[in-house]
Amino acid sequence: MKAWTDYIWVWVWCLIVNDKNEILLLRRGKKCNNEVWYWGRAGWTVNFMEKAEDALKREVKEEIWVDIEIIQSQWYADHFPENEKQHWISLSFIAKITWWEIINLEPNKCDEIRWFSLDNLPELISPNIKDSIDSLRAWLNLWI
Repeated sequence: MKAWTDYIWVWVWCLIVNDKNEILLLRRGKKCNNEVWYWGRAGWTVNFMEKAEDALKREVKEEIWVDIEIIQSQWYADHFPENEKQHWISLSFIAKITWWEIINLEPNKCDEIRWFSLDNLPELISPNIKDSIDSLRAWLNLWI
Protein backbone atom coordinates (compact mmCIF):
# COMPACT_ATOMS: atom_id res chain seq x y z
CA MET A 1 0.00 0.00 0.00
CA LYS A 2 1.26 3.46 -0.90
CA ALA A 3 0.88 6.43 1.42
CA TRP A 4 -1.52 9.14 0.20
CA THR A 5 -3.18 6.96 -2.42
CA ASP A 6 -4.08 3.61 -0.88
CA TYR A 7 -5.59 4.83 2.36
CA ILE A 8 -8.58 6.81 3.48
CA TRP A 9 -7.38 9.90 5.32
CA VAL A 10 -9.38 11.57 8.08
CA TRP A 11 -9.06 15.33 8.10
CA VAL A 12 -10.30 17.93 10.55
CA TRP A 13 -10.97 21.51 9.49
CA CYS A 14 -12.53 24.55 11.05
CA LEU A 15 -13.92 27.87 10.05
CA ILE A 16 -12.56 30.25 12.66
CA VAL A 17 -15.06 33.05 13.27
CA ASN A 18 -14.41 36.38 14.97
CA ASP A 19 -16.84 38.75 16.72
CA LYS A 20 -17.55 40.49 13.37
CA ASN A 21 -18.63 37.12 11.88
CA GLU A 22 -15.61 37.14 9.59
CA ILE A 23 -13.80 33.90 8.81
CA LEU A 24 -10.06 33.32 8.86
CA LEU A 25 -8.79 31.77 5.63
CA LEU A 26 -5.33 30.59 4.61
CA ARG A 27 -4.10 30.78 1.02
CA ARG A 28 -2.21 27.74 -0.22
CA GLY A 29 1.18 28.65 -1.68
CA LYS A 30 2.97 27.55 -4.84
CA LYS A 31 4.79 24.71 -3.05
CA CYS A 32 1.55 22.87 -2.18
CA ASN A 33 0.75 19.58 -3.87
CA ASN A 34 -2.80 20.58 -4.80
CA GLU A 35 -5.22 23.51 -4.83
CA VAL A 36 -2.37 26.01 -5.24
CA TRP A 37 -3.52 29.64 -4.66
CA TYR A 38 -6.87 28.47 -3.26
CA TRP A 39 -8.09 29.79 0.07
CA GLY A 40 -8.92 27.19 2.68
CA ARG A 41 -9.37 26.51 6.37
CA ALA A 42 -6.97 25.63 9.12
CA GLY A 43 -6.63 21.93 9.86
CA TRP A 44 -5.14 18.73 8.58
CA THR A 45 -5.00 15.05 9.41
CA VAL A 46 -5.98 13.08 12.50
CA ASN A 47 -3.26 10.85 13.91
CA PHE A 48 -3.97 7.25 14.87
CA MET A 49 -5.71 7.08 18.29
CA GLU A 50 -6.15 10.87 18.42
CA LYS A 51 -9.57 12.42 19.04
CA ALA A 52 -10.79 14.62 16.18
CA GLU A 53 -11.22 17.72 18.36
CA ASP A 54 -7.74 17.28 19.87
CA ALA A 55 -6.29 16.89 16.37
CA LEU A 56 -7.99 20.08 15.23
CA LYS A 57 -6.66 22.10 18.18
CA ARG A 58 -3.17 20.70 17.58
CA GLU A 59 -3.22 21.38 13.85
CA VAL A 60 -4.45 24.96 14.25
CA LYS A 61 -1.74 25.62 16.83
CA GLU A 62 0.91 24.10 14.53
CA GLU A 63 -0.24 26.12 11.52
CA ILE A 64 -1.10 29.58 12.82
CA TRP A 65 -0.13 29.63 16.54
CA VAL A 66 -3.59 30.22 18.02
CA ASP A 67 -5.69 28.37 20.58
CA ILE A 68 -9.29 27.68 19.65
CA GLU A 69 -12.54 26.72 21.28
CA ILE A 70 -14.71 24.47 19.16
CA ILE A 71 -18.20 25.93 19.08
CA GLN A 72 -19.97 23.37 16.95
CA SER A 73 -19.46 20.37 14.74
CA GLN A 74 -20.73 21.19 11.26
CA TRP A 75 -20.72 18.12 9.04
CA TYR A 76 -18.56 15.55 7.37
CA ALA A 77 -17.88 15.02 3.70
CA ASP A 78 -16.05 12.64 1.42
CA HIS A 79 -13.55 14.51 -0.73
CA PHE A 80 -11.93 13.10 -3.85
CA PRO A 81 -9.37 15.66 -5.11
CA GLU A 82 -9.64 16.17 -8.85
CA ASN A 83 -7.07 14.25 -10.92
CA GLU A 84 -5.64 12.55 -7.84
CA LYS A 85 -6.11 9.04 -6.55
CA GLN A 86 -6.98 10.11 -3.02
CA HIS A 87 -9.92 9.80 -0.63
CA TRP A 88 -10.33 12.13 2.33
CA ILE A 89 -13.05 12.11 4.94
CA SER A 90 -13.34 15.67 6.19
CA LEU A 91 -14.83 16.65 9.54
CA SER A 92 -15.73 20.32 9.69
CA PHE A 93 -16.16 22.50 12.78
CA ILE A 94 -16.89 26.10 13.71
CA ALA A 95 -14.40 27.56 16.18
CA LYS A 96 -13.37 30.81 17.78
CA ILE A 97 -9.95 31.94 18.92
CA THR A 98 -9.38 32.00 22.67
CA TRP A 99 -5.74 33.10 22.61
CA TRP A 100 -3.98 34.54 19.67
CA GLU A 101 -1.15 36.12 17.94
CA ILE A 102 -1.62 34.82 14.42
CA ILE A 103 1.72 33.64 13.07
CA ASN A 104 2.16 31.68 9.86
CA LEU A 105 4.17 28.69 11.06
CA GLU A 106 3.98 26.92 7.69
CA PRO A 107 5.12 29.51 5.12
CA ASN A 108 6.09 26.68 2.75
CA LYS A 109 2.39 25.67 2.53
CA CYS A 110 0.56 28.91 3.21
CA ASP A 111 1.51 32.29 1.78
CA GLU A 112 -1.24 34.48 3.28
CA ILE A 113 -3.68 34.47 6.20
CA ARG A 114 -6.59 36.89 6.22
CA TRP A 115 -10.02 37.59 7.70
CA PHE A 116 -12.91 37.72 5.22
CA SER A 117 -16.47 38.92 5.52
CA LEU A 118 -18.98 36.28 4.43
CA ASP A 119 -20.21 38.84 1.89
CA ASN A 120 -16.76 39.43 0.41
CA LEU A 121 -15.06 36.06 -0.05
CA PRO A 122 -12.18 35.46 -2.47
CA GLU A 123 -12.90 33.81 -5.81
CA LEU A 124 -10.54 30.87 -5.40
CA ILE A 125 -12.02 29.00 -2.46
CA SER A 126 -11.23 25.34 -1.98
CA PRO A 127 -14.25 23.40 -3.27
CA ASN A 128 -14.45 21.29 -0.13
CA ILE A 129 -15.32 24.29 2.07
CA LYS A 130 -18.19 25.87 0.16
CA ASP A 131 -20.74 23.72 2.02
CA SER A 132 -19.03 24.60 5.27
CA ILE A 133 -19.42 28.33 4.55
CA ASP A 134 -23.11 27.84 3.64
CA SER A 135 -23.61 25.91 6.87
CA LEU A 136 -21.92 28.71 8.83
CA ARG A 137 -24.19 31.32 7.21
CA ALA A 138 -27.26 29.29 8.23
CA TRP A 139 -25.91 28.83 11.77
CA LEU A 140 -25.21 32.57 12.14
CA ASN A 141 -28.71 33.41 10.92
CA LEU A 142 -30.10 31.49 13.88
CA TRP A 143 -28.30 33.89 16.24
CA ILE A 144 -28.88 37.21 14.46
